[in-house]
Amino acid sequence: MSNVRSAQTDKVHFFGNTTPQELAAQYGTPLYVYNEDVLRRRCRELLGLSSLPGFHVNYSAKAQFLFTKGLNLTLSVQSIQPEEVRMQSYDIGAYYETGRFHIEGEYLYKQYSDNAFKDVHAVNTFINYDLPLRKVFNKMSFLLRYDMMTDQSDAKTADEETGRLTVTDYKRQRLTGGITFSLSKAFRTDLRLNYEKYFYAKNSIAKESEQDKVVLELMVRF
Repeated sequence: MSNVRSAQTDKVHFFGNTTPQELAAQYGTPLYVYNEDVLRRRCRELLGLSSLPGFHVNYSAKAQFLFTKGLNLTLSVQSIQPEEVRMQSYDIGAYYETGRFHIEGEYLYKQYSDNAFKDVHAVNTFINYDLPLRKVFNKMSFLLRYDMMTDQSDAKTADEETGRLTVTDYKRQRLTGGITFSLSKAFRTDLRLNYEKYFYAKNSIAKESEQDKVVLELMVRF
């Protein structure tokens, strides 16, 4: 593992008061190592890349934890600035697999700089059950999903009179039920049939693509 180190990593004191061998022994491999000081310095360098008006640095980061077989936890953060207002999103998700069941849950929290718009909350959960088949399709899967979100803004569209950000994606809840037939031959092929039921608050404006509907999909993975 000596090739993990280099003149550059030693110069910036990348591994701190430890060594790659000690980190691998403590946390196991494969292992991804980040240095906070180096990341902060690179971020400052990015901010100084350009003095052009409207130049902004957007970023995202993700961490994944595999506690045991079938159990996964994911944390992520994203920061984007379409125009004057910056949006900061924090996300936590987890999935658990046992037998023929697959269960997932996710929560998202979004903030707008200078309180330009109210905070956003979103939840997504679903459960899937696989039933093995022997003829034509190799399995049939049953899906039940629930997701919701509060009013959101794209951080660009504003009221002409007040100048304040307006709602571009209205608060809603959605319940989805579906069935998927999977065929595994030369290519993985799924035939999905879902029904989506939407629930909106009074006076909300629903997008045409986000109303009650039946969805039929054919997916081929190469």
